[in-house]
Amino acid sequence: MRVRYAPGRQAKTPLGGCSLLPGRDYLVFAIAHFEGRPYLLVRDETGFVSFFDAADFSLESTPIPDGWVVSMNEADAFLVCGLPLVAASLADYEATVLRRSDKVALLSAIEC
Repeated sequence: MRVRYAPGRQAKTPLGGCSLLPGRDYLVFAIAHFEGRPYLLVRDETGFVSFFDAADFSLESTPIPDGWVVSMNEADAFLVCGLPLVAASLADYEATVLRRSDKVALLSAIEC
């Protein structure tokens, strides 16, 4: 799935700033719905992999990629759909959100 970063937006991650270029397409690794808002897991221009507010993007290709999985956790009220590396379990999702080095390295190595 590909998305285009909207012109005129200043994307922010939970960890602060980022480097996304307006009008540029990005590969989505996962979609998460948390606290009533959708987020997209993408890699920015510097290789930084993080969840960004989905409102800052437009869909360029909509098919859900083969091999994506869905998981949810009612206690934490979240739903995530994406690569098994991110979405196969709560532990995988948390490791991605917490930017555990092994997850970041694997996501950074995926070719766009």
